[in-house]
Order: sequence, then C-alpha cells, then structure tokens
Amino acid sequence: MGGFCNAPLAGYATTDGEQITVRVAAFTPDGSVLIEAHHTGSHALETAMTVCQRLTRHGARSLGPAAAWH
Repeated sequence: MGGFCNAPLAGYATTDGEQITVRVAAFTPDGSVLIEAHHTGSHALETAMTVCQRLTRHGARSLGPAAAWH
C-alpha cells in the first residue's frame, strides 16, 4: 500500500501450518470510516498483495491524507 509510520493503516498476519492469513484495515483520519479486507493463502507475498488489492478495490486510497500513498 505504500504506507508510512503515521498512515491510517493496520495489518495483522497469522499462520496455521502452511497457510497465512493477512488482515488489513484502512481508516479515515478521524476514524469515521473503516475498510477491512483479509485473505488466506500459502505464499506470503501473494497473500499480502491480494489483500492490499482488495483494500484498494474497496476505496482505501480515497480515505484522506493517505490518498497520497504511492
């Protein structure tokens, strides 16, 4: 997502054997809007990319100052 230290983003990953689940969220600066996404897969990079694409598809880049994300 190209976030930075104070970007309104959150991420969390867990593993279960061969599977990794990545959960992410993006917020407006005031916290009034939340967009969440998650994905489970066996390849860490592909799983992370998929969940970020889902977050983007649901409008995460339009939530405020983080719209300047690369």
